Order: sequence, then C-alpha cells, then structure tokens
Amino acid sequence: MRIAPGVLAEIRRHLAAAYPTEGCGLLVGTRGPNGDVVVRRQLPVPNRRAADGGGRTRYLIGPEDFLTAERDARQASLVVVGTYHSHPDVPARPSAYDTEPHRVGRGRRGAGGARVGIARRSPRFCGTRARSEGVLICQ
Repeated sequence: MRIAPGVLAEIRRHLAAAYPTEGCGLLVGTRGPNGDVVVRRQLPVPNRRAADGGGRTRYLIGPEDFLTAERDARQASLVVVGTYHSHPDVPARPSAYDTEPHRVGRGRRGAGGARVGIARRSPRFCGTRARSEGVLICQ
C-alpha cells in the first residue's frame, strides 16, 4: 500500500484532532492488476463508539459511512481500499481486538488497515507488512 505524503498529512491532522478518542476513516484509491494499492485520498468518518463512551479504546465505522464512501469512490473511478484508526496513548500496532475476525472491514474486498499511535497529539504511523492487514507506513 502506498500513501501519498499529502494524504498522510491529512490523516495525521484528522487523528490528532480526534484525540483523546480513537479517530477513524477510510482509505480511497486504486488497486492495480498485480494487487498494488495506491491511496489517493482519505475520508475521515465519525467514530460511532464516541457517543456511548467507548471511543477512547474502540472505534466503529458505521455501515452508512462505508456505503457513502463506496458510492462516492465509484463516481471518481476509485474504490475503498482500507481503513485507518488511531490508538491514543498506546503503541501503533494491532491490538488483540483489531486482529479478531469480526472486525469491520475484515474480509471486505480490498480492506486493509492502517493504525496510528497518538501520544499527546503526536501521530506516529507504524505497523506490519502482512498481506491480510495491508501495508502500513512507519514514519
């Protein structure tokens, strides 16, 4: 997965603004015939867990957010290629909860993920290169 520097900057701003709750969003881009994924834009979406008080340690992207994003992406000849979310004040690595099979987006065509650790509003991207999880940019 390749993410343009400008898109990374937008993700950082969004997730820093969401602190101290987990910020989340969708990655929109293209998938090449050999499986290469290029993220062209990010789409911040509301953390649906924030309303019930669970947004500090969990996130939820609502189905309506996925549907809207998929429709808008299609109109631009793009697709939703993954999700991203922050881990406030903890390391930017998959939690046990993130890797459970029931997670939103797992099993969806092209759904990869990016996790961003945020400590005191300073985002840091990091993760793994496991194919099933997508490629995460460490900076």
